[in-house]
Amino acid sequence: MNDAGFKSVGLRQQRTFSYQETYDFAIELINENPKLHALWLQGSDRYQAALDAIKDSDKQGEILLLCFDAEPEFIDMLKAGSLVASGMQQPFMIGEIATETLHNHLVGKPVEKTFHCRFWPCHLRMSTR
Repeated sequence: MNDAGFKSVGLRQQRTFSYQETYDFAIELINENPKLHALWLQGSDRYQAALDAIKDSDKQGEILLLCFDAEPEFIDMLKAGSLVASGMQQPFMIGEIATETLHNHLVGKPVEKTFHCRFWPCHLRMSTR
């Protein structure tokens, strides 16, 4: 992130993974960083707490929310702009590549020490609101 010109201002490690914990951490980050532009959540199921913290801080339209994984509501939220991105894992692809790599190693074929993930194309919708 820093290499791309983005400054990380805080990290909170969740223990209870509850609505309240997510809300409290989001409020802390917002209050401690007046120039905060985005919140990123590792999981997807606690998004409402972060949205509520953004709203309660009167920062709607100023702080973007990004989540990892997905919930059915995300489609409408992405269209409405309340969520700006959601990253997804590809468990089938991960297993397939791991299995192929292990097989190649066991049969004596060379394998790369480091694997750089290929990305599947996706459609992006940009807004200038």
